[in-house]
Amino acid sequence: MEYTNIDIVYNEGTLQKEFDISPILERRSCTSPKNLIKIDTKNKNLTQEDYEALSITNNDDKTYQVFVEQSTHTNKSITTRQFTNDNSTLSTNQSMIYYLYQNCTEYSIQHPEKAWDYIYVKVILQDGQDNNHTFPFQFTYTCNENYNFITFDWSLIILISISMMLMALLTRFSRILSFNLKGQDGQFQGFKIDATITIFYFFMYAIGFFLFFNSEYVGELSLVVKVSTYLMGFTCSLFIIDEALCLSPDGSVWKRKVCYKIRLCEVFSFMLASAFMTLYLLTQAWYLSDLISIFIMSTIAKLFKFKKLKSAVLFLIICILLDGTAAFLIFFTSNTSYNSLTLKKLNCPIELQLPLLELQYDRSCAWISLFSIAIPGLYMGFTYRFDKNKRTFSYTIFTGLSLIIGYIIWITTTIVQTYSIPSSVFIYPSILIGTILVALKRNELQSIWDTEFFDEFLEKSYRLSNIYGQHDIVGNLNLMEGLDQCPDEQPIQSRILK
Repeated sequence: MEYTNIDIVYNEGTLQKEFDISPILERRSCTSPKNLIKIDTKNKNLTQEDYEALSITNNDDKTYQVFVEQSTHTNKSITTRQFTNDNSTLSTNQSMIYYLYQNCTEYSIQHPEKAWDYIYVKVILQDGQDNNHTFPFQFTYTCNENYNFITFDWSLIILISISMMLMALLTRFSRILSFNLKGQDGQFQGFKIDATITIFYFFMYAIGFFLFFNSEYVGELSLVVKVSTYLMGFTCSLFIIDEALCLSPDGSVWKRKVCYKIRLCEVFSFMLASAFMTLYLLTQAWYLSDLISIFIMSTIAKLFKFKKLKSAVLFLIICILLDGTAAFLIFFTSNTSYNSLTLKKLNCPIELQLPLLELQYDRSCAWISLFSIAIPGLYMGFTYRFDKNKRTFSYTIFTGLSLIIGYIIWITTTIVQTYSIPSSVFIYPSILIGTILVALKRNELQSIWDTEFFDEFLEKSYRLSNIYGQHDIVGNLNLMEGLDQCPDEQPIQSRILK
């Protein structure tokens, strides 16, 4: 069963998922439904009808009587009817054409925000024994091809609130616990984001977008991106679950070795990560996608670090230019908002999703790119560690306030215009300005801009222990003998005695 020269609806008795909107209505999926029919009513010609040809082929050794029913979801904006020039009898190895007509009502003109609807189609094949074989499907219809009046939903506010809580966690818990690599600067705690990583990110983003935007093999490229994301999601899930289990104290059951250097926590992490990915691939549920996205964001926060403001400014400016250019090109070449196109083509754990509270045309979920959460989280982690070095909270507090201001500006633009702008265009400049203003106020701009400060939070770990009864030559407590340094580090003078 197919729409002639357009799309196959049923293939060997199986409904193609883009024609099934039940997961959307039940808030189980964020995949946008199929948009088959669009007409323009700028001339307000309500008598104009649009139609699509539904081709039905009988490959069975039976003869069927064919009946087609068509209806709308709300029965207010759009009327429907169906018609065929063929006889309703469909013999073996024959095809017949049904014409599905749609017509906009005066209600859709008076209420343009409701000038769209879901169209329900039911094809019934009745055999000689009066047994009915029903094939239902759905698609989206709009009275105006430029319809996109509503872009805001309160689910976006909920999603932003969740994102900010995630950023706070990414800021605070960024030490690596599950493995121990010794480097030149001591224990490995992540890669510094410098010019090399920034240039690499720029070329990967630009090449990927160019191929995806200009290639004739968009479907194949989308599959490559999805498979890569699935592999990354599994690896990151394994790593973060292992990190969580390694928070347990030394000697706990999770840290017992099973074989060679493999501990029980690694075995359990592998089993749990496999279960998450399998369930997601089977159900495509948005909440499982979000969970995997959180694992990926947390991994980015643990493996990459800003060490100076200069590097952060360069990286964030590159991100703004890339995101803004991509949204601009998508809008002016396809007349489509980048957020709708992203969920259609790349609906996988590269974004944090939440179903809309009210149904919208061409959208079923609000979403934020995981990089739009992970990158501000990295930046907030940088300001937090600089605050720890300076024994203050100014940078973290004012950068957090700037983040909120950036989100407010972004939400406002989402409400007042129809096509969404990437959040990074507003958020990244806002947090940079907030940090620079604090640095100017404290006369520390040079220190935070171009100096790799002593990162006490990541690079060194001291604790005072067993100092009772230990005295130095002048009769005071000898704090140096109570400092336990990280393994494999050379003893250095205590900052307390400086």
